[in-house]
Amino acid sequence: MDYGTGADQVLAFEVVTADGDYVTANSTSNTDLFWAMRGGGGSTFGVATSVTVKAHPDFPTTASRFSFTSEKIGNETFWAAIRDYVEYFVPNADAGTYAYWTLIPNVVTGIFSFGMSPFFAPNKTLEETKALLQPWLTRLEELGVNVDPNITHFPSYYEAWRSSFPLETVGKINATTGSRLFPRANFETEEKRDELFQNLRQSSENNRVQVHFNIKAVDPANSDNAVNSAWRENILFSQQAVRWNPNGTAAETLKARQDFQSGDMQRWRDISPGAGSYLAEADRLEPNFGQAFWGDKYPRLLELKAKLDPHDVFFAHTTVGSERWKVESVDGLPNENGKLCRVEN
Repeated sequence: MDYGTGADQVLAFEVVTADGDYVTANSTSNTDLFWAMRGGGGSTFGVATSVTVKAHPDFPTTASRFSFTSEKIGNETFWAAIRDYVEYFVPNADAGTYAYWTLIPNVVTGIFSFGMSPFFAPNKTLEETKALLQPWLTRLEELGVNVDPNITHFPSYYEAWRSSFPLETVGKINATTGSRLFPRANFETEEKRDELFQNLRQSSENNRVQVHFNIKAVDPANSDNAVNSAWRENILFSQQAVRWNPNGTAAETLKARQDFQSGDMQRWRDISPGAGSYLAEADRLEPNFGQAFWGDKYPRLLELKAKLDPHDVFFAHTTVGSERWKVESVDGLPNENGKLCRVEN
């Protein structure tokens, strides 16, 4: 939003390095380590024992939460409402707002659900937030989609956050999530916006639960760090999930996950060439993960990994340099249940 990513806020780390030294990494000391650890992924370059971050002044915030389903209005009207919303992604992101919204399919009933939880407007008055939302709210009314936007102004950012964002349970044994950072290029023409919309609709019709974040992450200080450059062009950070039978065989589970990557996730990649994904909310089967998670920063990160941790003391799957290793999973599934082995060149 206003200040960029979390990594953009870091001023210094205290770090235990791969060779056991305890060092400070900042803009003047251990600068390579500092660059890599700001966005280069966890479990990769060292153990951070403390972090010094920037502090920003508090400000009032306005938030809105609402939802609607296709149950009474029908699926075509529902999707017309979502298509209209796509028109406002760029202006809303450029205004510094953060919309966290979901698309939930129900294949049994055929009903689709939309949830805005919330439309978050830091440092915006009630009137400014209403003005941003009103064009789409007016269109919803014209379509016969009735919502109560519940636009509320809070005196502080933290109060708005606590009151607006839902508590969530994320961990599941029979699901995984893939993600894509859709850049501004996906919204520059009506044709591109329609292409994106059609792909989101297709994923819902394929029974993919979707979570979306209409947000920009441009750092006003233009920090030089390892944050994936795809974040700087992002307008819509999107996730979709695949689920499988928890009592199915390992072969059935693996097929479901592979089909998800070659099908619904590949569609999203195809319409956003050169864009990326977010390591913290991604599928470990993401192909070409170095480019997806770090973009043009990955070659330098690989060089620094070889310099800072030449013996690969630190390892996690799909982190920098992890392609040099593989887990010989006992059931053939992507997990840590097996031996960690060097990949033969």
